[in-house]
Amino acid sequence: LKIRFFQKQELLVRYIPLLIRTSRYEKIIDSVCEVMDSNDDNILEGITSMSAIGAVDLDDEVMCDKIQKLLDKCLDKSIALGESILIGVSYYNLGNHFRSRRQCKKSIMHFLMARKYESKYLKQPYYYRELGSVLFEHGKYRFAAKLYRLALDHGAPESVKPLYADALMLAGYYKLAYTIFSEYLDKTKDDHAEWQLKRMCLKILIDMMGIDEQIRRKDAATKSADVTKADKPSFMKDLEMAIQLDCLCGLAWFNFGIAHSESGKYTEAVYSFI
Repeated sequence: LKIRFFQKQELLVRYIPLLIRTSRYEKIIDSVCEVMDSNDDNILEGITSMSAIGAVDLDDEVMCDKIQKLLDKCLDKSIALGESILIGVSYYNLGNHFRSRRQCKKSIMHFLMARKYESKYLKQPYYYRELGSVLFEHGKYRFAAKLYRLALDHGAPESVKPLYADALMLAGYYKLAYTIFSEYLDKTKDDHAEWQLKRMCLKILIDMMGIDEQIRRKDAATKSADVTKADKPSFMKDLEMAIQLDCLCGLAWFNFGIAHSESGKYTEAVYSFI
């Protein structure tokens, strides 16, 4: 197998993507790592890296660690060669690997290093979309919104718009989020229930609270909506305060739903639970 890696590189394109998905993937990756040490070009690791990222089974820790070992070795070789483009690509591949494993901080760091060594990423919509998704997963909604906006500005497809709107909503920009959701849903045939529901709820929220945007005080809102206060006469006022602190406080809306349901206000209860 190792000899064929050297002599028949045309076989790599055809068979590595298949072999990496078999039960023998560990031996395949180990063989590739050994061959890389004496191979002058990066064709082998390039094909294997892309195939490995696509084949990763997130439930298989051994496979994830083995693929990370391969990607780390690709980065080390790129640094040894001193080729900025290869270094940037290696960092980018690691960024995507950590993104798939939801290791957000590591993913963000590697994505940022990728653009440092390969400036082409700054012109690619997929780069901003992928980095935006990691920031969103990490709870950095304002930064995620900025990255999704950059992705759209660089030619990302319309399907990124609801992701942008979602980040805006969670960042506290309710009116702008509603506008972006509406622009997307009114121009496409996307029947995605989540986007439809969020647009509806944003409309209700904006009209009911009379607010376009806010700095969400999530911790204070959750404390005010503490269910242990449910027996106190002031609990409903505490829930109202929680909503004022954070219009998206899930605990407050859930407790509102319970209260409305118990008092027979079923329409209000439904909106609260949604």
